[in-house]
Amino acid sequence: MKKEQFVKNRIVKTIAGAAGMGAMLAMGMAHAGVTTIGKPGVIKLMKEDTGKVTGHNQVTYSGANPHTVIEQVLPGFPFPSFEADKQTNPTLIYGAGVKKVTISVINTNGGAEHSFMITKKGPPYSAMPNPSSLHAMAVVPELPAASGGQFNTDTVEWTPPGPGTYYYLCKTPGHASTGMHGKIVVK
Repeated sequence: MKKEQFVKNRIVKTIAGAAGMGAMLAMGMAHAGVTTIGKPGVIKLMKEDTGKVTGHNQVTYSGANPHTVIEQVLPGFPFPSFEADKQTNPTLIYGAGVKKVTISVINTNGGAEHSFMITKKGPPYSAMPNPSSLHAMAVVPELPAASGGQFNTDTVEWTPPGPGTYYYLCKTPGHASTGMHGKIVVK
């Protein structure tokens, strides 16, 4: 890649990141910030997930304040995906009475950065999804790729606006358009 194109790409990512952070502040989302943890930290965080596998590729959460832990992985095929409770790009179901969902995202992929976003807009997604045009309700910015046994993680709190269907996706260019997304159902 030529230096000029690299600089242009970085400027676009910086502007998109600033727009996403502004949207998060305007919507009152709580956002923890990126931290780096080792494998014991990943195992501990995954045990904090309060969901239960309740059907083919679906995870159900109950209570007013569930905790969802999502891994960003590159399993043995060319497209990245999300995993929760060992389900790939699962439908996440939150029961009636949910007030606030804590979502911890871990990038366990050693080959690419990933992000996480919740929106009302379903697929298909463009190669470069924009949080402001998708009216993002929760955003975790790009998490750097795992390296040397260290994994990057971030946590966001999301207050569902009401019952309905929502979607989560990776806004890193090319990821959502190749299948790195899933559905959320709030009862």
